[in-house]
Amino acid sequence: MTKILIIGGGAAGVMCAAGLRAKDATTEIILVEPKNYFELVLFAFRTPFDEDDRDTALEPLRPWAVKHNIRLIHSIVTKLTPTSADLADGQTIEFDLCMVATGAGSQWTACGRGPTAPASMEERKAQLKLEGDRLVNAESVLIVGGGLIGCELAGEIAYTQKKRLGKTNKITLVQSRPHLCAETDDSVGDWIQRKLEAKGVKVIVNDKVIESDDGKFVTKNSGVELDASEVVHTTGLRPVNSFMDAKFLNDKGWIEVDDYFRVKGAGGTVFAIGDCCALLYSSFAQIQGNLDTIVANMDATMSKVKSGATADASLEADADLQAKLKKHEVAPSGYFVALGKDDGVFNIGWFTTQWIFPWFKNTKMIGMIMGMTGTQV
Repeated sequence: MTKILIIGGGAAGVMCAAGLRAKDATTEIILVEPKNYFELVLFAFRTPFDEDDRDTALEPLRPWAVKHNIRLIHSIVTKLTPTSADLADGQTIEFDLCMVATGAGSQWTACGRGPTAPASMEERKAQLKLEGDRLVNAESVLIVGGGLIGCELAGEIAYTQKKRLGKTNKITLVQSRPHLCAETDDSVGDWIQRKLEAKGVKVIVNDKVIESDDGKFVTKNSGVELDASEVVHTTGLRPVNSFMDAKFLNDKGWIEVDDYFRVKGAGGTVFAIGDCCALLYSSFAQIQGNLDTIVANMDATMSKVKSGATADASLEADADLQAKLKKHEVAPSGYFVALGKDDGVFNIGWFTTQWIFPWFKNTKMIGMIMGMTGTQV
């Protein structure tokens, strides 16, 4: 029997696994994921503070796996070759095709990324609640990193403090770049900054935070001491791919893939998608927009494998297979920036608004995306 291994049970992993099963009812599909639940980490800025959203954003994986006839193994891959994977529990899984969808880790534990998150859903929910209570009840919160996660977190803390405490405590957001949400242009970043400041958040841009010898936090350029009874670092995602040979990574540690999501130099049998690879920037829209493409490419490759091809240069360079593969497409760069449940900014290209789209993210999007992942069985 042919076999496909999926590494990682996030959005990319579960959606591709289900898509592959819909294409092929006979191939064995194995999903390796250390946690017993799926989590929509896109809403990690909110789930620590809202019980209803926390319950919506986390679902057990086992019912989903049973529904799609997928073998679920709770473990971590420690070594990957073009034909096999070694697991932390001592197993070795040989496969015909593999897809890596392990995502990227964050310094902030509430983001839920990487293999260090709690293994059980109950533990994860407790961890999120504890983190939310810690930040809401803090006299002062310092958020280091003014990207999308940092801005949404600052807005959520301010909103929740106002709701629970009747006031906003000291919240400081420091961004090393000239404007917030550097993924967007400066006018969008300035709009987000004005909204956060209106909520009582102190915003500092074009500066960095350093910790002094006596444990105090100060800005690097101006030397201003910052109020910080609690500190959250939201800077820099790091790929979860320590099991990959360095020859498959670029100089920054991300998995190198070709235009068809095949890992370069891996013989044509290993694919990667999502936050762990260098092809597309981190975005659920990029995964969703290319889901059919990677499923079709893996399905076409599996047909070649079933005809006798193996993981070597001939498969990777097979002209007949190459003609059947689809290239990736970059989805439009749309950004939903929620700033508490009552506010936000949406931007795509030249168009920016605070109406409709932020409301949609704050009220409907979490349920819609969970439905798209298919994990609500």
